[in-house]
Amino acid sequence: MQEKTLGEVIAEAREKKGLSQRQLAKEANINNSELSKIESGIRKEPNPKILRKISNIIDVNYVTFYQRSKQRL
Repeated sequence: MQEKTLGEVIAEAREKKGLSQRQLAKEANINNSELSKIESGIRKEPNPKILRKISNIIDVNYVTFYQRSKQRL
């Protein structure tokens, strides 16, 4: 079984919190298109500051996010 991508982890956690991409982007004060790129895997190495904002809102450990973003390079 293949490990989930960073984008898949973010999307699942966002959906569990009942948030749309737009809602999460607004709460994290980031552009919706940036979040979409992260979730779809287009953005391979997101800015660590953005990952921290997202992780705080969807209650996922930041270190987990950061490590996943580095694994896919």
